[in-house]
Amino acid sequence: MSVNGGLSVGKREEWLVLSGPYAGLSFKAWINYPSVLKRALNSEDNDVAREAFAKIISAHNGWTDHDGTAIPQPNGSDPGFWDAISDELLAAMVILMRNEAAKYPTSLLPKQLR
Repeated sequence: MSVNGGLSVGKREEWLVLSGPYAGLSFKAWINYPSVLKRALNSEDNDVAREAFAKIISAHNGWTDHDGTAIPQPNGSDPGFWDAISDELLAAMVILMRNEAAKYPTSLLPKQLR
């Protein structure tokens, strides 16, 4: 139940595990984020997209950079995490989030359509 007595869709957060060159890295992401954040993620304005990511990605499992320096945890508007990760890593995170978000809806399709 929500505060006003209606039913809540809830906030589904999952720990997602990267593979390949990022094997062992995992991060906590809000999977069923609202459409307004999806549109912001696709924005050509990097500040708008970063703000959306900051609302969706909430933690990682203790990452370090190539020099062994600890990468800060994602912390809202603090740019430390976002400045420390590569575009390639961010793109991999986005793809993993989108794949996870598609799992439940896809599971509802008849088997012949999957």
